[in-house]
Amino acid sequence: MSCRCSKTSNSVFHFLHHKFTVKQFFPAINFLLELIRWPSKWRTYWAAENQEFARTAARSKSWAKRLDQEWTNPKREMISSMEAAIGMKSLIRNGQIRDGFAEKFIERFPQVCFPKAPVRVLSYGCAGGISNVKMSGSGRMRTCDTYLDHTKICHT
Repeated sequence: MSCRCSKTSNSVFHFLHHKFTVKQFFPAINFLLELIRWPSKWRTYWAAENQEFARTAARSKSWAKRLDQEWTNPKREMISSMEAAIGMKSLIRNGQIRDGFAEKFIERFPQVCFPKAPVRVLSYGCAGGISNVKMSGSGRMRTCDTYLDHTKICHT
């Protein structure tokens, strides 16, 4: 991933449906480290939620002043927090963002955009194909990704 890919990721930030990032020949760890490294709305959202990590990655006590710059110190221990932040882990209930969370976030960080939907980071091998689809008891197709089951997400 490069700075250009990071800028491209901004274009999907306000999509109303969940998104999948599929990386062929690019490990998820590297993808998440690069998301921390390069400026994007996703990194800003992550930084607001994980300010200690943001200070370390930015090499600055005031990470917000370095939002438009490359952060040269991303660490592997930051990966799970980035994946949880962009995946909005524990914030999705019945296909919707938990009541009040977005409002509280915007109240705490008015300068930071809140994403409309989570991003799931999947490897190329996990992302597609009929082998990754299960049938529910009602005969509806379901994804193996139980965190964001297609049958539960609202497609409005």
